[in-house]
Amino acid sequence: MLMLLLAGTAHADMFSDVPRAINGRVGSSPGSVMGRGLYTSGKAAKGTFTQGGGEISGEFGFNPFPTKFHGIVGIEGELNLGLMRSEEYADASVVDQRNLDKPHTDLAVFWLTTRLGLRMLLSPPPLELRFATFRLSMMGGAQLEGNGARSWTMAGAFTCGAQLVVATRYFATLLSWLAIPPQGDNTQTLVRHQLSLDIGIGAVVIGARLQIDHLDIVGTRGGPGSTLDSQTFSLSAGYRWPDFKL
Repeated sequence: MLMLLLAGTAHADMFSDVPRAINGRVGSSPGSVMGRGLYTSGKAAKGTFTQGGGEISGEFGFNPFPTKFHGIVGIEGELNLGLMRSEEYADASVVDQRNLDKPHTDLAVFWLTTRLGLRMLLSPPPLELRFATFRLSMMGGAQLEGNGARSWTMAGAFTCGAQLVVATRYFATLLSWLAIPPQGDNTQTLVRHQLSLDIGIGAVVIGARLQIDHLDIVGTRGGPGSTLDSQTFSLSAGYRWPDFKL
């Protein structure tokens, strides 16, 4: 709510007050299209498991609106579409959302994955030095996600986090932390932390990401509860759109 109130102080007719070097997502670029490879390792009540997959990711960001306090208001988001293999456990069994009660030993299959996120950003006054421009932002929004390869579900969640953009004459970097605070229903609660680094050089953007999930599962029929912990590592490369100009 605080971010929305501060956003109301933005002056849409004062775009020139925002340094062009950091008014996009990665530096001055409004977005990118990337291919991303993913590898997940985790541990659940049944044992340890692994997964592999990939996705195509379209990400955008616009931060052109100055506020009365010389800060910046912006918006960013992403749309991802990919494939992920079922959870494969050390005992060769496979678990996914087809049949959670009776894990089977068929070969793991690829499942369609989707993710849609949208967030609002609020930044204090950027720092402009001779060699680089810096923007530090707080962000908050929502996310929708579908992933049949997992043994658990999460459709929608609120997100929050922070990011730091550093833009120089030759390259730009985006260091981002995105979190899902404890959320769920009467059967499970999820906590997520995602750290990512993107580097843009000309029309090329490369990146790395670590996502840490912790899931608390409530016991059914009087049985004990359990937990699931996983770490997903990814590397990406793609095309960065030309500078954002108004």
